[in-house]
Amino acid sequence: MKKILTYMSVVVLAAGCAEMYGPEQESTPVVKSNGIEIALVSDDTADTDSTVTFTLTPKGEALYYSYAIEASAQDSKPDSSVVYSGALQTAVADSVIKWTAEKSSATITVKGLMPNTQYQIYAVAGSPTGVPSSVSVQPFKTTDNVAPAIKSDYDANVLTISFPEAVTRNKDLPLTVKYYGVNTTNIDTGIPEGEFQIPEDSIKVSGSGNSWTISIPVAAEEDDEGEDEVTPPAEGSAAEGPVLPEGAIYTVDLPEGAFKDNAGNATEAVVSTVKYVDGQGIVPSGIFGQNDDSTYEFTEPEAASFSDWEQPVVVASSGKFALSLDYPFSNTAAATVVYKTGSKSITYTLTKGTDFEVLDDQNIAFYLPEEPELGADVTISLAAGSVQDIYGNVNAAWTATLKYEYNYQISDIEGVYQAIGYDQEGVGYYLSAGKDAFVSIVSDDTQENCNVSIAGLFDAGSKIYGYFDVKKGTLSILDYQLLAKDFVIPQVGSYDVYFANAVDESPVVMNVPESGHITCVMPFMFYVPDAGASFGTYVLAEFIRNAAETSSYTAKTLNFTLSSCER
Repeated sequence: MKKILTYMSVVVLAAGCAEMYGPEQESTPVVKSNGIEIALVSDDTADTDSTVTFTLTPKGEALYYSYAIEASAQDSKPDSSVVYSGALQTAVADSVIKWTAEKSSATITVKGLMPNTQYQIYAVAGSPTGVPSSVSVQPFKTTDNVAPAIKSDYDANVLTISFPEAVTRNKDLPLTVKYYGVNTTNIDTGIPEGEFQIPEDSIKVSGSGNSWTISIPVAAEEDDEGEDEVTPPAEGSAAEGPVLPEGAIYTVDLPEGAFKDNAGNATEAVVSTVKYVDGQGIVPSGIFGQNDDSTYEFTEPEAASFSDWEQPVVVASSGKFALSLDYPFSNTAAATVVYKTGSKSITYTLTKGTDFEVLDDQNIAFYLPEEPELGADVTISLAAGSVQDIYGNVNAAWTATLKYEYNYQISDIEGVYQAIGYDQEGVGYYLSAGKDAFVSIVSDDTQENCNVSIAGLFDAGSKIYGYFDVKKGTLSILDYQLLAKDFVIPQVGSYDVYFANAVDESPVVMNVPESGHITCVMPFMFYVPDAGASFGTYVLAEFIRNAAETSSYTAKTLNFTLSSCER
């Protein structure tokens, strides 16, 4: 194109020089073009709905010739220089062709036109000196003999069906959605999980009439009352009936004649399918899409503790859809269990399908690898994305901690005990009235929130109360209980003595690792509040029931010497 414009500039410059210097000055003569002919070519094999073929023949010798096609019903002509230079902005097709004596005409086919549309072909021939002819015009109209082709695309639950031309829809013919469980064996044979007709107000047409959007109803987020709502398929409307599940692949079936173009050509029936094909995975055909997937939770176990480690820990899904029984796990499925006793912990990696499995469409089970220590905290964790439902939605990260309970009876703690307490120096003292005295524990529910009484701790007449948790294996003794009233301290006086937590005001919790055996690692003391002192603070303690050999201990009898302390 630059060559044409440059040459035309030379011609104009030469003409100007001739006027300036007079006839004796040499100049290039200006030669006008004889014009150009446009002839439509009839071709029965051509797709004349969108194609035109024509021949351009300059009427004489030319330098270049050009054409432009415009979608227009008007017979007005554009400026010849615009067509000649290929600058018609509204052209749907144009070109500049070099003229040669050996090929003095050209047959041109233009595709991609709109059916049933009026067009104009404009053509201009340039003379040997580049002067364009007047514009020749050839109108034509594309035919419309075939049904409009359908193209589809989707964004989650919004489907777009487009056509190469404007169409209208027959509202008496419903559009049907079928949806599929991607993690079921049904999809192997193309069996949907359900189907429903698209609500009429979900279907909208673009201004041009050749693009249709379908908003397929989907389940909304839960409202404040925890009940599912339905996303309206279109503004101002409410969907009723079935909705498209999260994660579901869906197809849309069109009955024959669902859409028609302006010439009355009706679309053929479209039956869309989804199948699983070995080596290819899930293969949809026709009009299809996939709703956005989501995550769901697993619930907390019903009980906070357990006593039979060989029984599975079963938890339920709180998702909206059934868990997949055919393809329950993702490739990244991962679960662990941690046993923790005190500061010691052991971590186990669980194997999918063996150590954890989907039991049915709502529940998953975890199997412990070995027995934890009694009283251990057992924490089970499931990584996000491990377990799939039938539509491909996956779980959020989940964890729960259970106590491996003892499952004791009250009788497991009743009896008489030799009780030894160890002070901060590691020196042991008998926690009863003396070496041959014992502490007794019996069932007693006379005090609120207590089920045992403890007698003989500190002296023969003392009695306090506690709660024995038969599942957790703990004995909790409330803080600040009176042990002895007006206890006489030689050469000092008489004072009230209390059992007390040596750190704060919480209960002193002792462990019962086995029947008849009590241990304590929480500091406690025999407290004399009026004197601001105690008869001793014990950072460790051990109670052994019945046949304790007192001679095996190097413990000392309680010496009633007050030691100042702050609580």
